[in-house]
Amino acid sequence: LGMYLETHDSDARARGEHVEYYRQAAAIDPKHFQMLAQYAPCAISCRSDLSGLLALYRQGVEEYEWSIQVVSNYAYLLQHLGKHKEATTYFRKAVMLEPDNAQSLMLLASHLVERCGEPDKARACYMKALDLEPNNSKLLVKYARLVEEVDRDYEKAESAYRKAITADPTCVAATCNLGSLLQDTSKDFESAMEMYQQAIKVEPTHVASLCNYGTLLQDFFKDYDKAREVYERALLAEPTHAATLCNYASLLREHFGEMSQAESLLRRAVASDPSDAVALCNLGSMVRDNNDLRGAEKLYKQALETEPSNVHALLGYHRGGTHSDEISTAERLLASAVQIFPDSPDASNGLDFVRSLRLLSDSARPLSEAASRARRELQRRREKKYKDVPQVIKYDHEAETEAERMAQQLLEEESLEKEAKAQSEPRQKSRSRRRK
Repeated sequence: LGMYLETHDSDARARGEHVEYYRQAAAIDPKHFQMLAQYAPCAISCRSDLSGLLALYRQGVEEYEWSIQVVSNYAYLLQHLGKHKEATTYFRKAVMLEPDNAQSLMLLASHLVERCGEPDKARACYMKALDLEPNNSKLLVKYARLVEEVDRDYEKAESAYRKAITADPTCVAATCNLGSLLQDTSKDFESAMEMYQQAIKVEPTHVASLCNYGTLLQDFFKDYDKAREVYERALLAEPTHAATLCNYASLLREHFGEMSQAESLLRRAVASDPSDAVALCNLGSMVRDNNDLRGAEKLYKQALETEPSNVHALLGYHRGGTHSDEISTAERLLASAVQIFPDSPDASNGLDFVRSLRLLSDSARPLSEAASRARRELQRRREKKYKDVPQVIKYDHEAETEAERMAQQLLEEESLEKEAKAQSEPRQKSRSRRRK
């Protein structure tokens, strides 16, 4: 019954009824093969209670160590629970059971690049899998993501997405991701909109496409009423979708003035995923505007624990005071990011900003009177609302070189903060959900 509902009843599947039947089957017979072949991926995708599932699959792997399905599901469960090293072992074991199984190679590659940070090994797995199944649309989408996000070879990524769509015109993951690529790289907003509309036509509740379509309407076509309608449809399909919650909150805050509703959406996003740095930063911005500086600093710090080099989190966190240890760590991480992605404005601007913080917040360093005035002015600007602060700091041009440098750093930070404020509500892009 669970398998029938999963395959033939989309409404029951959306409610997670099939997972409940798998749970009941597991209670009757914990070693039932077909249950073990289906249960874990469905429970994870439906965000069901996973308590007891690890013990169930450990027992199942011992019983069916020869089954690629059971071993792969156990690996996927371990991955979801954050046991990445153990998950890698079992993804590799699944490949060893059937070395020419493209699905197993794809799962291992996805795990290596997304959880282990090993894109080169992942690329080798993808290439072998594509040799076996060159027209596998899901495989092409995952390979395209690697090429796009790691290699930054946008032409090759676009080619892979289009090949996936040709192989399967109903592959909404390929259509949605191609739309996002066209939107971000070539700024072809009309074509991007066509891709999102095509994906939504195939799957009206595809949340990633709805979210990205809403963002496109909001940011580039300025159709705020239509964007609101699309966001509502996305949240109806998935009420806890973090990207939609963040972007919808931004729309309500910036264009409809519905502050309490916007804050409520952001709190829902953080409750759904406490590690979502974008949601934490956006909520921190709202909390700061309500003059709760301690609450804002706590949210920004929580965001930095997830993404230590997040420029928006760094900017918000260091407004309230000086944090020398964190500044040094941030500078080191951003310097590494600039080496890896030399063309990234976020990385280079973030590094400049953090270096200005380091110079201006080093209280142990002896400063001239003019430099000290510059630092005090910076602290005042951090503690006051920026609209009440003069745009230019006045200082004596006859002062010594050190004061000149300190004041210039202050002006550079002000410029960076203006840029960040213009993008203070960073939009989230929704890639397709990865089914294992």
